[in-house]
Amino acid sequence: MRQQIRTLLPGVLLLCAGVGLPAGAASAEIELGRGHRWVRSHPFSLTSLVLTPESFDAKLYAACNLNAALLWKAENELFIEAVRGGLPWHGHAKSRRFYGNEGAHRFDEGMQGRMKQLVDDYPGCEGWLVWDEPERDEIELAGKIAAWVRKTWPDQLVYTDANPGGHEEYRGEEPRDGYSYGQYLRDITGTIKPDVLMVDFYPFFEEPYGDRLPYYRFLCEHVRTAALEANVPYWMFIQAYSEAIPGNNNNRRYPSESDVRLQVFTTLSYGFTGFGYFIYSPAFARSILNEDGTPTRLYYDIARVNLEVLHLGQTLRYLRSTDVRVVTGRHKNNGHLVPNEAGPHDTLWQTDAGRDYGIRNITVDDHGAGQDGLVGLFRDDDGQPYFMLVNLSHGAGSLAADKRTTFTIELMPGLEEIKRLSRETGEVELLHAPNGKLRVTLPGGTGDLFTTGQHPFPGLEG
Repeated sequence: MRQQIRTLLPGVLLLCAGVGLPAGAASAEIELGRGHRWVRSHPFSLTSLVLTPESFDAKLYAACNLNAALLWKAENELFIEAVRGGLPWHGHAKSRRFYGNEGAHRFDEGMQGRMKQLVDDYPGCEGWLVWDEPERDEIELAGKIAAWVRKTWPDQLVYTDANPGGHEEYRGEEPRDGYSYGQYLRDITGTIKPDVLMVDFYPFFEEPYGDRLPYYRFLCEHVRTAALEANVPYWMFIQAYSEAIPGNNNNRRYPSESDVRLQVFTTLSYGFTGFGYFIYSPAFARSILNEDGTPTRLYYDIARVNLEVLHLGQTLRYLRSTDVRVVTGRHKNNGHLVPNEAGPHDTLWQTDAGRDYGIRNITVDDHGAGQDGLVGLFRDDDGQPYFMLVNLSHGAGSLAADKRTTFTIELMPGLEEIKRLSRETGEVELLHAPNGKLRVTLPGGTGDLFTTGQHPFPGLEG
């Protein structure tokens, strides 16, 4: 039986445009594709890239609240350990992972046979990442591999990790040869036809390069738009490593707890429904594991936030993003409070932007540079409204508790209570808002999910 998603779209012009519906349509039936069906039938997807078998302990991996292993190379030892620990696994279907660099553009019976052997010999395959960061001239070959995987294993997921770099428009320049990043993403969804569109962008850099959070949000919006147009879910790789190359613009810093949370909850607000942490195995300067295979500080930061994501993901898998806005706070300058500067591509929150979601306004109570908010708006299959509010405050070496910020949510007239899905417990909380106002304090980089609707949060009944 075909499953369907019914999305009510009163006044949500972006979503109407994104899925090819006429603006002002009261409702529409949108068929659930392979990707949406897969996402809804599995827990929120949390993986990390496993590169070497020497440091791969499946039990330790699972204790980080990661629920599938992304095995980067076709090495038997990786698959043996995943099976030993009872971990579902995802394979990496890129030609050079099977043939080496000399066969970077081959796809024949040799690769097909090896992939079949891995699936037959090592139970637990959930899907295949078909190509990571394909260049423009590699998209066609990736499409052939994806088509073969879909035909060979109709129930396994097929997804592709898009290349985020090398696009001049991110620096305010014209796209190279007129080929825009938006067109690149549409070529991936149109030719490879992945069940899920994934991307990686690692925003935390050492000085003097600095963090690139405005461009991170810009990328999220690009991917969100392309995925909504193609009616597929979308996932993100999260920076969980540092790269020590002094003087090089790829010299990335090791993320703090507040940094990791910022990436996670920002992407949740944009409607992403799966993460892959880069990278689990010891690599670069630092990663999730130390050289001896023991956990780093970041391992425990990720384990904690993953548990919160699994709680919220029960519902987020059933929601569709309709809008994302930045709420700017204020800071003191020469004794006066002035607005914080937004990113060049951010869409700013305005009073009544959330009217159809029960929100009159959202303001930042605390004052300081970087103390801003992000609001993601959603609908479920029945049109019930939801929103996620994220504290954008973060910093190098900063704990989430050190960057806490308080917001005031002003509800529409007549509303004096609101429901929140607790990220700590996965339970629904009824919050009272005297005079229609609710003050919410969030740790750095962290968000909460709310609804002003009367129906239950979807996904909790199971």
